[in-house]
Amino acid sequence: MRRLLAISALALVIFAACGPEEKAPVQEDYFTVTEPDGPAGAEAGTVTVAISTNLQFEVSIPEADDWLSVGSKGTDAVVFSLETNMEDSMRESLVSFLSDGKVVGELGIVQKAGQGIEFNFEPVEALDADAAAFDVMISSNVDYELRETAPQTWISASPVAGGVHVEVEANPSEEARRADLEFFRTGKDSKIGVISIVQNGIVYQVKLNGVPVASLEDALAALPAMSEAATIELGPESFDLHIAIGGDVTVPVTIQGAGEKTIIASVEVMKASVSLKDLTLKPSGEFLPVLDPNVASGYNHPFGLFVHRAAYGVSLERVTVDMSEAAANTTGMFWLGGDGERGTRRDLLQDCVLRGRAGERNAQLYGAVIDIIGNTIISGHSAYGIRIGGSGGNYLLHNNKFESASSDAAFGVQFYSLSNSSVTFGDGEGDTNSQDGTFRAVFGANENIASGHGNRFNPRISYNDGVISLATKALTRIWGKYTISLPWDSAVSSIAEWDRNAAVTEDYIYVPIAGRATADYGVAVFDRATGDFYHKLTAGIDAQAGLFPTCGAASVKDGAATIALICNMVNTAGGHLKVYAYRSPDAAPETVIDYELPEALRYGDKMSVYGDWNSGYIFFTPYGDPADHRRQMLMFPVNGGVVASQPLVKNLNVDAPSATGNENHMNGFYMYNSIEGLYAGTQRPSLYNRWEANDANGFDQTGDSDWQMVYQRRVFESSILDPQFFKIGEQEYMAYASYIPSGRFTSDGKAIATGYLRVVRLPADYDNAGYSHLKVKMYKIMDDNNLSEVSEVYALGDAVNTAAGGTIATNGTGYCSVIEIDGQTFVLAGITGAGMSLFRFNE
Repeated sequence: MRRLLAISALALVIFAACGPEEKAPVQEDYFTVTEPDGPAGAEAGTVTVAISTNLQFEVSIPEADDWLSVGSKGTDAVVFSLETNMEDSMRESLVSFLSDGKVVGELGIVQKAGQGIEFNFEPVEALDADAAAFDVMISSNVDYELRETAPQTWISASPVAGGVHVEVEANPSEEARRADLEFFRTGKDSKIGVISIVQNGIVYQVKLNGVPVASLEDALAALPAMSEAATIELGPESFDLHIAIGGDVTVPVTIQGAGEKTIIASVEVMKASVSLKDLTLKPSGEFLPVLDPNVASGYNHPFGLFVHRAAYGVSLERVTVDMSEAAANTTGMFWLGGDGERGTRRDLLQDCVLRGRAGERNAQLYGAVIDIIGNTIISGHSAYGIRIGGSGGNYLLHNNKFESASSDAAFGVQFYSLSNSSVTFGDGEGDTNSQDGTFRAVFGANENIASGHGNRFNPRISYNDGVISLATKALTRIWGKYTISLPWDSAVSSIAEWDRNAAVTEDYIYVPIAGRATADYGVAVFDRATGDFYHKLTAGIDAQAGLFPTCGAASVKDGAATIALICNMVNTAGGHLKVYAYRSPDAAPETVIDYELPEALRYGDKMSVYGDWNSGYIFFTPYGDPADHRRQMLMFPVNGGVVASQPLVKNLNVDAPSATGNENHMNGFYMYNSIEGLYAGTQRPSLYNRWEANDANGFDQTGDSDWQMVYQRRVFESSILDPQFFKIGEQEYMAYASYIPSGRFTSDGKAIATGYLRVVRLPADYDNAGYSHLKVKMYKIMDDNNLSEVSEVYALGDAVNTAAGGTIATNGTGYCSVIEIDGQTFVLAGITGAGMSLFRFNE
């Protein structure tokens, strides 16, 4: 009959509070060598010993032992070669294994005596700590005698007919001890055999904070008096208990097993911080949850683990849930967090094995807040691996392996009445879980939970005929450089808050340093494939030109190659707006624009390109707003690789000064096609159409035709930085970076920045007289869909702490650049003060 041990608020003070932070185990160096089965024969031969290690190692044999050599050495075994022993004594060599000059293991190689001498016995297995008496039978073809060369007080041995009689005293300690019984030819000093007797120390099945106790019940009963975290260590024994830990929690507790052979029937936890490690839960009998009658009335069937009032930091690591002997309607483990009060810590299920059984519930998680990482989850026939349900849950499933041997109604994950919950598969950018076997569906549901009900799935999932299928996110992060966790600005500039633009080519990324003319300037170059810093460029740049000698950046195609363009920022009448073209970071740049400003307007904060190096435009819009609320755009035509020395001056007209929202900073004009564009920055974005379109390219080369604002609504975030339009197959996209003032400040009062890249799937065009193509797309995004339904977001701050930003001042700057390389589309995005990342489209 299963015993039930309940520790409640009345009987015992239980554990909660915040335990130590759970961390994935670190792989340490190891080396083990397996002893041979016994002495080698006297004749020449080999001895193979098994090796287990993650080290590079060498084998060292004492120089005097020239009868022994290494035949071969592999990663998992070493073969030793032995010459024939011609002596009438056995011989032994102590072999050492070395790594980096240090001894990491030792092994004795023993060879029997020669001249036809046979001395054989059955090896004696290690004894337990109790006193013992036994005979060891010996067969020998020569007379022999036992000699006590190293007397031991705890063991005695005496000859008997056909062998030797051994008696050992009880071992009162926890340490093992050893004695060697040595046998010689009668009347000679020729050693012909050794019988090793090993006695283990006392093996305590239960310890509390390192101190042995008589039983698990005693360890749990001692907890009320404890004021610090408690660790209960269990040996490889079956504890036929239902342990219930709940009530007013005061300290966290860890139950540490000795591996899968440590077996506990079941565990119940309520409002406590409990960690189970290296053991097996093996439910079999009938029992109810005992800590809360209200809960028990609704869930009256057996459990391997029952956690109610979850999110108190309950964790399972390297735990096996064995359902092989479970009674009918048993649930392997059940987290119930959505009923009544619960904690604020995340629970953890990591590196565990959930071994389901046909028709039984493997794991159920209702309203839990839990990370499920690196587990093997086995679905039985007509069952599921994990059921996620209830309300208010937050789940991360990462690197789990779902297994099933049957496709009949088997699910990896089943969703059941899920509402107002967040479920993340993998790393948030792609699913890292895997499947092995056949399933009716890896993801299944009893209702359409993918839309409505307040649920959020990351990556997004789509619902189809009762089956949940995972849709991989559009982008994969290739690398990231983050101001907090991976500082990169120090390689660029001492005033990193002004690293606010970038141009990407096939091999490199060019980041202009927007420092003052008397301070820092230049172009930082990074390896496109790895993000590693390459070097800093200053040669060929006019350090005295403009307020910032280097500021804006863009890239332009020239056939199969890509040119990086870097401009200065100039704001005075008579100042020179300069653009430098880089074909390689190892060659001096070419000055392709040197334009003297006729009036004191500020250009160069942003630079944009339309078309290519054979036929296109480089254009600028000014920072700030002139008194007449007129935006004056400079458009430099590019024909056959030659940039015009004088720009076309175009106006961006607005409806009324009060409605413009154009007093934003760091803005730019981005071409969608030859007669439509998007004016964007850190305030409301605006759509513009051409008033006139007289030439083949849609630009009036002779007149002063303007651009008219036709659409301005807050359809997107208030900041749209460097929007880029492009196609992947038939799907059109817009990508842009968005700066987010975090509302946090450094100790010296500087604002902290964060931000993200957003990728929007633009809807297909349709016939709508009077509306431009781009305007129709913007209306469709605004009116027909929620932005979150047609876009995906990628953090540009720290990859783990995605809310983190740069601890520097910024004025809301960022950038986005798109390039196609060998048929693959890459997106570079950055936010000043937060970080820079490169993504690849998953075509």
